Amino acid sequence: MTQLTHKHLPYLDGWRGVAIFAVLIAHFFQLRGINLGRVGVELFFVLSGRLMAQILFIKGTSLSQFYLRRFSRIYPALLVFVLGYLGYAGWIQERHQQPELIAGTLLFYTNYLSALYGENIPELAHVWSLSIEEHSYILLSLVTVCFARTRRYALPVVSMLALAAIVNGAWQTYALHGNYYQVYWRSDVRVSSILMSAALCMHFHRHPPRISGRWLLALLLGGAVLNLNPIPDVIKYSLGTLCLAIVVNRAEDLPPLILKVLSLPPLTGLGVASYSIYLWQQPFFLATEAGHNRLLMLLCALGMGYASYYAIEKPARIWINALRLPRRVTVTSK
Repeated sequence: MTQLTHKHLPYLDGWRGVAIFAVLIAHFFQLRGINLGRVGVELFFVLSGRLMAQILFIKGTSLSQFYLRRFSRIYPALLVFVLGYLGYAGWIQERHQQPELIAGTLLFYTNYLSALYGENIPELAHVWSLSIEEHSYILLSLVTVCFARTRRYALPVVSMLALAAIVNGAWQTYALHGNYYQVYWRSDVRVSSILMSAALCMHFHRHPPRISGRWLLALLLGGAVLNLNPIPDVIKYSLGTLCLAIVVNRAEDLPPLILKVLSLPPLTGLGVASYSIYLWQQPFFLATEAGHNRLLMLLCALGMGYASYYAIEKPARIWINALRLPRRVTVTSK
């Protein structure tokens, strides 16, 4: 068994940079043939799955510390973003607000409001992906509680949950004729991406595979091809996601040149601030649809994203994480 090292890995920040770069390109320049925004979100999901598996099942972080860190990472920046939107929409645009949609954003059920009822606030609609991440945190932490004494079952349980979510997506697509938003914005379907990556992380920790850098590049190419627009969503978010998840979970085996590129400061810097940038790009993306200059709006999105990271997200995370909570239930993958 390989021993997991918990040191900072710059190339993972680089992957986050690639993910947010894909989202920005899709939103501000809209390439044809492939929806890079969806690919970027999928990369975020598989990166999150790897991180959650390492934190909860391999490192064995207590649930109290886990939730404290997740809260510090997600909520302060989100709250300021929503307050900023309310100030702009309410005071400047004098737009009527729907409290239930604001609540859905802040309480992370906005994805179901969109999927089931087609209701969302365009400037806040992108929080659907954060909702899925939060729901996956709850699900994975429940697994740690249920299998605290029989930890060897954690991997097969997470794997079966991922498979069940994939099957659920296929059923809702073909039997219920749901479209992408009605099916793949639901946590009971899209959580498969995070769970699949988490299961792979645990499996690779127990049984390190021998995958050459060339094969990983081939899998990366395969994941990109399987995300082309003509490919059915059921394939994109099963086989396509599997390819991306394998690459992300064995990122250290990529060719040295690729790792060097992923570790370049501009890309890692983009990755470190990717969450705040993701939050703030949405209103500026919508502004381009109203006719505003795309490059200018992109620069504004980056500026607000970096400002949010350095003024809100990073300081809040440091301050909140300084709190010390008692250690409780953990599961370690062996």
